[in-house]
Amino acid sequence: MTPTHTPENHSHHDWPAVLPHEADHAWAALSLHHVTDPARVLTQTFETLRLGGVLVATEVAGVTKYNPVDLGTGRAGLGERIVGALAAHGYPVTADWTIALAEAGFAPVERHASTFTASARNTDGSRYLALQLTLSRARLAEDLSADDLTALDAAITALVAGTSEVVMTSERFSWVAVQPIATGPNQHDIGASGSSQGRTLVGP
Repeated sequence: MTPTHTPENHSHHDWPAVLPHEADHAWAALSLHHVTDPARVLTQTFETLRLGGVLVATEVAGVTKYNPVDLGTGRAGLGERIVGALAAHGYPVTADWTIALAEAGFAPVERHASTFTASARNTDGSRYLALQLTLSRARLAEDLSADDLTALDAAITALVAGTSEVVMTSERFSWVAVQPIATGPNQHDIGASGSSQGRTLVGP
């Protein structure tokens, strides 16, 4: 089993110092946009990874959609109004780290697009949707009408009870960035072997 370390990653914190030695992998899930100085964090991560180490980062990309749009409440357009109200507050946060990763020294940097789906038809999806809609309700208490808030409460109750069939989809970008191993002038070998006993860094 590969040990995993999860440092508390703030831009002012010397988090690489808590690692016992170089890391094989780093993982940043929907989190880089939260740090005060992403460029510094990416440079620190680059310096923390061993040669050939890999950073994987993900961010939301694109609009969230709910099916059915009424979230199963009969309140027409409820999901669209939630998405629109959140967008007015800057949610979800989107970011493109391709250039920043290259500037930090990673090579190659690959960006992949994918679709994220959460379905209330399974326990994990239902729990995720209930949490997300609960957070959305807290953010939008002053933005939605009383009828919309009542319907949203009913949608959350159905999710918690396991009686909802709501499906949410959104787009994701994933970056796979390598700490290069030089094999010659302007060449990098991303397949070079390394210790299998390294550390995985989870964060920021």
